[in-house]
Amino acid sequence: MTVTARDATPRLLAIDTATAVAVVAIGGADGRLDASDGWPAGYRHGEDLLPRIRALLAARDVALGDLSGVIVGTGPGAFTGLRVGIATAKGIAHALRLPIAGVSSGVALLAAAAETGTTNPVLLLPATADRLHQGYRAEGMPGTGSLVAALRSVGVAAVVSGAGPTVLALTEVPADFHPGTEWRVETLGVDGGGALVKGSMVELA
Repeated sequence: MTVTARDATPRLLAIDTATAVAVVAIGGADGRLDASDGWPAGYRHGEDLLPRIRALLAARDVALGDLSGVIVGTGPGAFTGLRVGIATAKGIAHALRLPIAGVSSGVALLAAAAETGTTNPVLLLPATADRLHQGYRAEGMPGTGSLVAALRSVGVAAVVSGAGPTVLALTEVPADFHPGTEWRVETLGVDGGGALVKGSMVELA
């Protein structure tokens, strides 16, 4: 009888369901990629994810007990896809008592582009759907729409953000800005893969 020792190298399971193309991968803590599987998940992340993970582990003869950690993409991306991926990653990590870490899907894409030799890669995100929502939000929340208009009138790039009465200002709001309505500003630091973008969340009180 021949006995083959199992590879004891720590393995990480990576999951990213932020977009319509989902990815699962197995690799090492040093960044080594052992195997990956990507597929057009569309809106079927919940149907396909676990079978794809099982198939990938089986193809590489990796048991769940061989995993030493779980990595999951945190977006930006579609809410439903992200929820499926993050919930699955947390479930696996909790059941196996493994550490779990979230990684920005956008930062990961930029890093992958940089590794191919691309100089100063820039990540562009489609904003068509959100642009279509601007009119709806402005109609349902007239105060928010007025705040966006007031900010734009003084040269501030501003859009309605999220489902609530929140405005995202991508350029600095003048200190003497008074839109004629109650509001508060929370300064944010947005990591864009090495570039720090100064922004403000302007929310109606």
